[in-house]
Amino acid sequence: MSDKQKGLLASVAEYFPDSNHRYCSPYFSVEAFRQTYSNYLYPLDNIEEWPEIEDPEELVLPPEQTRKA
Repeated sequence: MSDKQKGLLASVAEYFPDSNHRYCSPYFSVEAFRQTYSNYLYPLDNIEEWPEIEDPEELVLPPEQTRKA
């Protein structure tokens, strides 16, 4: 596994000629993400069909953050 560093590909091929070389861990693939979070992620319907929020009390905003200099 590498991040495409120059020289690393040639070295891996020279010292490990029969190895399987990839650029990214399989754990970062879309398939792995879907399998990991399949119980927690639910597809949403068309956003145009969502009900409008009329009462401002129903609106959920992220917490306020302050920047520290």
